[in-house]
Amino acid sequence: NHASIIACLNSTLETIQIMANTFGIVPDTITLTNNIVDAILNCQKDDSKLQYLLSAFHSRRDYLLDHSYLCAYLCADLCTFVEWGTSETKTKLINASIYHDLMLHDVNLTLCFEDNDEALLKKYKDSDIEKHKRHPQEMFELLEKNRNIPENVAEMVLKHHSRPGIKELAGFTLSPLESLFIVAHAYVHTFYINDFDKDKVLETFLKVKTTYNTSVYRKGLDALKKLLKRNYPEIADSIEDK
Repeated sequence: NHASIIACLNSTLETIQIMANTFGIVPDTITLTNNIVDAILNCQKDDSKLQYLLSAFHSRRDYLLDHSYLCAYLCADLCTFVEWGTSETKTKLINASIYHDLMLHDVNLTLCFEDNDEALLKKYKDSDIEKHKRHPQEMFELLEKNRNIPENVAEMVLKHHSRPGIKELAGFTLSPLESLFIVAHAYVHTFYINDFDKDKVLETFLKVKTTYNTSVYRKGLDALKKLLKRNYPEIADSIEDK
């Protein structure tokens, strides 16, 4: 059932994080990751799983686990609404969801940085902030060393904080796959801030759309809109007008 699957995935992701930080991306790390990918793809066949995840994560406040899993499920669902949403594409997106934040160690710093909270950021050492900024690069380098990682995963991890207006990321060219992952990640992060409150589905979407409303992210936003309309018919008319 859903509860036992989440419990199993939690312990697996915790193990993957320890292994990645201690040994890097070794064969056992990949085996455990593949187990998560298979479990999520199997769960995707159940249309009720997204609503269950939101209920289970509500007020739990475990950033790494919750947003990584929800991002993986969301990416797999979004593939339904793009023409290139194959099983291979889903596997790549789920891999990126699992790996992208494994180098994070201070959730509070992460939330301050994501939300550009300058007042709280001043409480941290410059060295801690610089280390945080490097977490995509650190994981990218680990993934790049391993030929068994699916193509495009390392690049998605490297670019997952890209968004319009960030000068240090302005040099990145984004593929449709990368932009879809960025939109999914941004939606899940914003939903985490909103405590995975089902009553804030529309509010969360509008905040993400405001940030990413450029041509580069249009397909990702359109896929997200279609998914939310399907899963939350009560907001279908409101979201279509936005």
